[in-house]
Amino acid sequence: MVFPGKLSSGCVLCRKRKVKCDEGKPGCQRCSTHGVSCPGYPDSFAFRGYELAQGSTAGKLKVVRNARSSPSSPRELKQKKVDSAKMQPRSTIASIIPEDSELMSLCYFHHHHVLRVQRSPCEGHLAFFPDLFQERGNDPCFKHAVLSVSYLTLFHRARVPKFQINARRHYGVALRLLNQALSFSQAQVRDEIFAASLFLSMFSDLSGEGATTGSLNPHIPGIYSLMQLRGVPSRSNKYSRRLCGWAYTQMQVQAMIRREFRYACMPPSFDGITRPCTVIRSSILTGKLSDFCMQVTVARCRTSASSPIPADTLHALLVQACTLLIELHNWQATIPDHWRNQYENPTPAPTPSPLSEHAAADSHSTSESSARDPWTTCFLAGVQAAQISFYQQFLDCWEEWCFLQGRHASLPELAVLGLPDDPAMFLLDGIAYLVEVICATVTSTLGGLDAEARHRFRLHEHAKLANGYTLLWPMWVVVNCPFADPDQIMLCRAAIECVGSTMGYKLALHLIEPGRGGGLTPD
Repeated sequence: MVFPGKLSSGCVLCRKRKVKCDEGKPGCQRCSTHGVSCPGYPDSFAFRGYELAQGSTAGKLKVVRNARSSPSSPRELKQKKVDSAKMQPRSTIASIIPEDSELMSLCYFHHHHVLRVQRSPCEGHLAFFPDLFQERGNDPCFKHAVLSVSYLTLFHRARVPKFQINARRHYGVALRLLNQALSFSQAQVRDEIFAASLFLSMFSDLSGEGATTGSLNPHIPGIYSLMQLRGVPSRSNKYSRRLCGWAYTQMQVQAMIRREFRYACMPPSFDGITRPCTVIRSSILTGKLSDFCMQVTVARCRTSASSPIPADTLHALLVQACTLLIELHNWQATIPDHWRNQYENPTPAPTPSPLSEHAAADSHSTSESSARDPWTTCFLAGVQAAQISFYQQFLDCWEEWCFLQGRHASLPELAVLGLPDDPAMFLLDGIAYLVEVICATVTSTLGGLDAEARHRFRLHEHAKLANGYTLLWPMWVVVNCPFADPDQIMLCRAAIECVGSTMGYKLALHLIEPGRGGGLTPD
């Protein structure tokens, strides 16, 4: 077979015109020169049909060519080209679906959800999934749960009804098998059963079920109970810590958006972990920040709308907030160098540190050769969102304390931290910096606002659904932050809408609808 040369990877318009494209990002130079908006680049993922090979290679897969025979004349070739141009993407995809499309759905799921990171302690989103599926994929409950998500992910891209039907069918079977498995105490702690519950939770977020009523994902309470039953992640277990991290990410997004803060806190048993890994330490810290937000909310609920929080309760909350500032400083001082790079802002700005500028100096002294990776920045955005919520609650408590104590309000713990008597400016600077970092993460991993239509969000060529889902809560925090500027709010709101409409996470669409998620305040 003669190699026809490198396939064109230019923008959609240049490929249509059959002219050379410089492949510039976000738009090519040719489109800019002619004064037209560059439509961007096609998704690099290609759908291909597969069938089982016959004879001695039985059990292996081979590509099924779309054209079984070549046209016999130039006229037929021209007519075939015209017909092909008239075909819509949905028709093209539907025309090459093999009878058994499980492999196709799994490949597409892997392409957009499995992210490997070489240098980061995070390891990547679902980086463990290929090994887990290979080892435990024979478990019916786990297999059906995975296929329900993979088919639904593919349906959102291809819009082929068969994929949605398959997704619903596998979801129903997996749900029935999960209920049966949970009736046996020994099955409750198995990795594949825990993973199945996480995939079913993911299905609910993808489909948007329950989001229309503003209620919590129905699988989250069960996942939290399973985490308590499984206990502290074992270092000897290949998947224990990884599944725990993925579970906490899912609970965190739902809990903070729905203001069910108890699910954003790690189970009490995790407080006794000796020498926790970096990822678990980050999750524990985020859980403590979320717990503080919950305590403030509970304290407010116990008083009338016109009455402030009682002085003794308010003082205890402020003392606890100062303790959390110390933990934040210790966390920043001990995170890996690779993570420090992710905190660097494209526009020079000092990193706010509760106690000193030591963390900022270390961040800028890190070698520039350690480049950012999309998944780690998204993972860290969750910690940053928790910090923003914590700073906002701290600031509100301090203002109430000043109202009760008058202009001579003070807190001895602030002096111990090396902060001024009035910490308001420090907290506001911290919120502004963290909002800027989250917005920079959105533009570097997902995309940005269209230069011509500012309300439209244009995805990067290689943007992944996994990053879009992980950034939902951080972007939602920015949208609802009273200290974010209009451009930052517009960016995150458009990105959330894009994650829901274009990328297929239907949960996102309900976060920005009036009277639903977009109207809440991230306490």
